[in-house]
Order: sequence, then structure tokens, then C-alpha cells
Amino acid sequence: MSNPIPMAWRAVPAFGLALILAVTVGGSPGSVSPVLARGMVARAVQSPLPTTPPTQSVTQSGPEVVAVPPATQVPAATPFPTPKPTPRPQPAVALACGAGAAHLIDVDLSTQELVAEAGGQVVLSTPITSGMPGLRTPTGCFSIYRKLTNTVFTSPWPPGSQYYYSPMPVAYAMEFLGGGFFLHTDPNEPDSAFGPGSENGPDASHGCVHVPLDVMTQLFPWTPYGTVVHIHY
Repeated sequence: MSNPIPMAWRAVPAFGLALILAVTVGGSPGSVSPVLARGMVARAVQSPLPTTPPTQSVTQSGPEVVAVPPATQVPAATPFPTPKPTPRPQPAVALACGAGAAHLIDVDLSTQELVAEAGGQVVLSTPITSGMPGLRTPTGCFSIYRKLTNTVFTSPWPPGSQYYYSPMPVAYAMEFLGGGFFLHTDPNEPDSAFGPGSENGPDASHGCVHVPLDVMTQLFPWTPYGTVVHIHY
């Protein structure tokens, strides 16, 4: 009875197995029975070694097509609102006297001239006579608040005062400042005395504004209460 073949030798290739059997059984390759050797090789061939499956070759016709993944839509960034600077409060600016007034009487003491305006348009102009030295006509922004016709002015200064004057009949008078400051006519002043320099002459007023009679007959009815009077140099 022959010796069994170890299990581990079954994986040996046919040629190697024949060689080993020859050595084991007879000590040399020539001593193995040819029939036995062929049978063992046949059994070894019947159990082929595992092989790697062939790689399938794919031939693509036409231009190469590359699949591009759909682009991911990124939402537009919402910009942060730009803060608007808060304007600093500006100091109140005083409007010019008579700005935008419907009626304005402008008295320039430097030129001794009166100009009446309606809506910025000159209505009339005339030379005037203002207060004498020591009793100059006050300057500022005033308004007409009293109107008189055919009245009599009396001196607040007693006889003997350098400022005293006799009772004076006045055809038209319009008061613009308390204390007796008027635009008025003076029956004792001739038309030729009005104008530049007359504030220093003998016909100068006591602080009022003398207006020629022919001009005052137009100015008086034209002037409503509240008319702005701007007196300045």
C-alpha cells in the first residue's frame, strides 16, 4: 500500500508534484511509474488556480462626453444697509428784517432815504430827515402799530430846553416804536430841506422820521398795520 499525499501538496504545480513523488517513492524521477505520474498530473490540472477576470474593454464612439455636475446656485448676499449720518442741528439764523414781507418800509439813515417795497418791488422812494445829534433815530426792525391823521404833537420837553418845540399840527403820522417815534409830516420843513445831511440841520427831528407831505399822502393809505419798518445805517 502506497503512502498518502499530504493535503498541502495538492496546490503544488503538476511538474513539481511529479518531481516530489519521484523522490519520495523511488528516490529518483526515473523510478516513478509513468501511469501514476500521468494520473497525478491530470488530477492537478483539473484544479486550475484562480485567475483574475479579464478587464472589459469599452470603446466609445464620437466626441468625449464629460458629465458636468449641475452648478450649485449660491444666493446673492444681502448687503447691510448703510447707516445715514444724522445731520447735526444747525443754529437758527435770523432772517433779514422784512425778508418775505408783503409790505416793507426801509429807512437808510446814511443816505437819508426811505424806500417802500411790496413783495420785493419798489413802490416809492423819497428823501427823509431823521433825528438830530443827541436824539438820533433808533435803528432796528419795527412795525407800524398806530396810524393818526390831523393830530397835534406837543413837546415832552419844557420851554427853555434845547429840545423844546411848539405844538405842531401833523397831517399824517404812523407810530413804529413806543415812546413817540413816528413816520410823520412836518409842516415847518420845506421839501428842499430833506435828504443827506438834513439830520444835522435846523429841521432835524427829535428822533422821528420826517416824510414830505406829497409822499406821505401816498404812503399812509398804502401802509397796513403790521408793516415792517427797517431802520439802519
